[in-house]
Amino acid sequence: MTTAPVMNTAYSNSSAENFRLWGRAISDSIAAVGFIKIDDANDVDWDTAVAPTDSNWVHIDYEIWRFNDALQSTFPLFFRLTYGRAAAGTGPGMTIIIGKGTSGAGVITNVLGTAPGIISSGCMGGNVATLTNGYVSSGDGSALCIIPFCGSESPAPMIIVDRSRDSTGAPTGDGVSVVANSGVDAAPSSGEDAYFSHGIYGMNYASKKWSVGVIPVIVPRFVDGSPLGDGGTLEVGLIGIVHPWTCHAPGLIPWQMLGGISWTDDPQGEFTARISGVAHHYLGIPLDRSHHGYGIAVARYDNGSNLPGFTSPQYTSSYIGLAIIWE
Repeated sequence: MTTAPVMNTAYSNSSAENFRLWGRAISDSIAAVGFIKIDDANDVDWDTAVAPTDSNWVHIDYEIWRFNDALQSTFPLFFRLTYGRAAAGTGPGMTIIIGKGTSGAGVITNVLGTAPGIISSGCMGGNVATLTNGYVSSGDGSALCIIPFCGSESPAPMIIVDRSRDSTGAPTGDGVSVVANSGVDAAPSSGEDAYFSHGIYGMNYASKKWSVGVIPVIVPRFVDGSPLGDGGTLEVGLIGIVHPWTCHAPGLIPWQMLGGISWTDDPQGEFTARISGVAHHYLGIPLDRSHHGYGIAVARYDNGSNLPGFTSPQYTSSYIGLAIIWE
């Protein structure tokens, strides 16, 4: 399996020590699942890094990585992962920039998407000293799932990068998918029917054009008259319903992602699911504010008056779980 040992770190930038702990844990885990770190004169030194003190997406420390799968020689992918503090709070935040090359001086070249191509993944709220588990995996090396701070008290940063897939789920060099948590945990603006604070990005490798939107998985608002997960369930016995993620990129046929999927009723532990007709091993991520559903459109956010049966705000993804490739 290309999975890293479970990380157990505090969700905190309250000191240089805490910042180094969570940053080093993620960095070590990415290396453990087979990705190659590119030497750079200005990349972070986890022995001396200091905690960020300013807001507004301050990401002062970075590393340059590359894929190490069979497609890297013909469709190279490099990414710059930065570690720091999110704008919405004092806690951890990350950004990622993906491209076809690197300058050797901290700059990603041939960026996929509109320059500068920065995708942010942050948090809301302050530092939390409680130790929380986190997970990193890569499957066959064509995906990277970074899910730190599971069960934290605030929406936490997370990033999944996945190559495009053919009809059997095999990786191709045509495109790239990125799923990221924006760290916003609030109602949508007026007129929106679905709450989402997270997004799925689709990128065309050749043209570098991109799209972004909510993860297109729809489940019922109610089951037998009760809100999904609040007395209503879609389970078949002990089997939860799997919801694959579909990615769209300009000029490409949509594909199903392999790195992440959703399913109903709070997945726990490891399980097998068939994606594109092939059985794969997944790890269910426990539901919490930081990891519930990642932008799945389930029902409208409501203030208690718009929809019958809703007496309090309903976050649309509250009962949809995330699972990541774990093989």
